Amino acid sequence: MVPLLTLGISGDAGTAVMLRSLMMLGIAPGPMLFKEHAPIVYALFIALFIANIFMGVLGFMCIKQFAKVINVPNSILIPLIFTFCFVGTYALNNSIGDIYFMIIAGIIGYVMIKLDFAILPIILGLVLGPPAESNLRRSLVLSRGDAFIFLQCPIALVFICFLLFPCSTL
Repeated sequence: MVPLLTLGISGDAGTAVMLRSLMMLGIAPGPMLFKEHAPIVYALFIALFIANIFMGVLGFMCIKQFAKVINVPNSILIPLIFTFCFVGTYALNNSIGDIYFMIIAGIIGYVMIKLDFAILPIILGLVLGPPAESNLRRSLVLSRGDAFIFLQCPIALVFICFLLFPCSTL
């Protein structure tokens, strides 16, 4: 959360989702966030603090009941999970097409897990892809379509080098 709020950099999938949510609300995370949107930041801190307290209390009180889920047979648990997935997907837009999309995405996800794909980069790409594309389009419009504008800035050159020659020690 600290890199997200202070620098606008997401470190994992959870903060990437939060970054996208803040951007959708028109709030730009970064150094000016605490000055421009202080009430929102403090509300976020308070909400996280309260959520941690409730999760701790709920976890300690209900740990025996949570552990009993392991004893539910798969013949009951799996159809129940599938039912909730289908009902929830259909209820979102009342569209059978969403269910087909869910099934196809599930099959693709299953194949990717079996082929040992890394899930985190895919989630980050799905969450951060639209704002990256929007900013790329904006920069190309400002440069009148000159894609070589990225080669003129030293910071951009460093990032391009990291993309072309990834460092496995980082």
